[in-house]
Amino acid sequence: MVDRDHPHPPVNIPEELHEGWLKYLSVKDLFNCRLVNHVWNDEASKLIGSIIKTSITERSHFTSILELTKNCPDHPYRTFELQDIKISFDDPLIEEFFTVCGPYIHHLTIWYNREVDDWIISSRTFRDILLYYVPNLKSLTLQYLPYSIFSKEYVFPPVGFPEFFKPPLPLLKSLTIFSDWNLQQTLLEDILSLSDSIENITVKFGIPPGEFKKRLIAAMLNKQNNLRKLKSLKYFMHDPGPGSGWSWSPDECEALAKTNWDIRTLKLNPSRSDSDSGFMHLMEGKKNSLVRLTLRVHHPLRFPVLNFLVHLTLYDYEENLSFLEQLPNLRYLGLCEYFPSKTVSSENIIRKPSVSLTSLNMYGSTVPDHLFNKIIMCLPNLRNLNVWHCNSEKFRTVLKHSGLLEELIINVADMNDESMTGIPASVCEQIERRLKNKASYNDFSNELSHRDKAFIGDLKNLQRLELHGACLEDWRWSSVGDVSLIFGIACIPNLTSLFIKEFKWITEDAIKVIVRGTPLRHLKIDPREFNENLEPEIKEIRPEIRMEHLIDDYEQYHPRGMHSVADSFIPFAQESDNLGYDNELRNRLVLP
Repeated sequence: MVDRDHPHPPVNIPEELHEGWLKYLSVKDLFNCRLVNHVWNDEASKLIGSIIKTSITERSHFTSILELTKNCPDHPYRTFELQDIKISFDDPLIEEFFTVCGPYIHHLTIWYNREVDDWIISSRTFRDILLYYVPNLKSLTLQYLPYSIFSKEYVFPPVGFPEFFKPPLPLLKSLTIFSDWNLQQTLLEDILSLSDSIENITVKFGIPPGEFKKRLIAAMLNKQNNLRKLKSLKYFMHDPGPGSGWSWSPDECEALAKTNWDIRTLKLNPSRSDSDSGFMHLMEGKKNSLVRLTLRVHHPLRFPVLNFLVHLTLYDYEENLSFLEQLPNLRYLGLCEYFPSKTVSSENIIRKPSVSLTSLNMYGSTVPDHLFNKIIMCLPNLRNLNVWHCNSEKFRTVLKHSGLLEELIINVADMNDESMTGIPASVCEQIERRLKNKASYNDFSNELSHRDKAFIGDLKNLQRLELHGACLEDWRWSSVGDVSLIFGIACIPNLTSLFIKEFKWITEDAIKVIVRGTPLRHLKIDPREFNENLEPEIKEIRPEIRMEHLIDDYEQYHPRGMHSVADSFIPFAQESDNLGYDNELRNRLVLP
């Protein structure tokens, strides 16, 4: 790709264009681009450094990375994971590695078996890495630490130790800790003392927390000055269960409310017993800064007026949505696993329209048709919609009341060709039989005259469509087939991105009709469902189209993985600039 005899890019290509198309290249091509000049080197290194994670699990990995750094001082490796590997500064290789490579490390994960002996990583080694060898560290993840580190009275120097007055990690902004009942408050306080620039704290499930949350909150309150820039706190578990230590009590909510932190993102589980008091104090205390809020809560929600809140996600919620009246600028609402209780009716689910809300994510939610109809009717400005359990009635509601949609994600296991095309079912069956007999697609004018309902082609603004044709919970498959694609989806005038998965009755011919009939630029399919010649045939029709294959992985097999859907559903208007990024590039790279 790169002509080494003429290393400079053409002068008529503006530099800002390089960054735009570099993100479409493979890692190998990005390495080649770094040889062109300093501009390309900088941009390509940024991209490579953001997508490569280097796991160090063997001694040879230290040698490989050390040699790479010596030969190429501006190498792109910035993210490291130390996993069950012996580290001791008595070893010359380890000392040389951290001396040479330490300043390059921006993101570090330390992950050790809790039962390992002190010889594999001592408390002194753990301390020295953070105090002296990674001065440019930006994020730190403590996934697991051996018990031997917790057995010391002091892992870090005592508070009065002169060398510890100045935080040794001035660039550290993000801290992720896995829960562990062995983590003591003194160690947590020392970790927080490493930087006075921490903006994000995330707690993930590791070992059952026990008293961990109380110790963490106490440590945070004792180190408020170090956390004065804190903007995000996530202490959340999707299914914590009773008495697990993940729910925030009224007292804990009130303690957080009294801090002077301008928290913009908050993700937590309010206690089931905390119907109002602590949670309301917390919302009141952070109402002038809170922008994103994620909760797992069952009881009815009440909010003070939150003028700055634009993003709200609720898990397992069961009550009405009247709280939207207190959120005048909300743009995104996630109702994940929403199962309305019997007390929720069309009269009380929403009392008046919310004109600010443009994105609705109902992944995994089972909502009766009449309640879904009321919700959609009260959201007149929807641009982005995710409906996982969709049926014909719900889809008619979407077509009738959501003409501004730009992105639509639906599971169509309970739909048929009539729903998608607006053509009566009997006529759809006739069309399907004629298609199987290789009838011309242009020879259906008489059948199309029977179209008597709104159909998916009426969504004139729709740019991105994601269809899932099966409900894997009970292995039901949709009857949606070629008729829907040819006489429905191919009629969407502005469709640029299409993702289809788990369809039994869709053929390569129907997909090619869409490619010819729409301005499609991005197509994502499961190659196991289609002929291997499909991709080259599509490239022959539209060379500029970008095709992407699904990865056979559980989290990606469920396209918006149940535990991460609320955070991964990004409105298309924000996501469109990143369509060229290959997910495969984000896979972990382990050095040979």
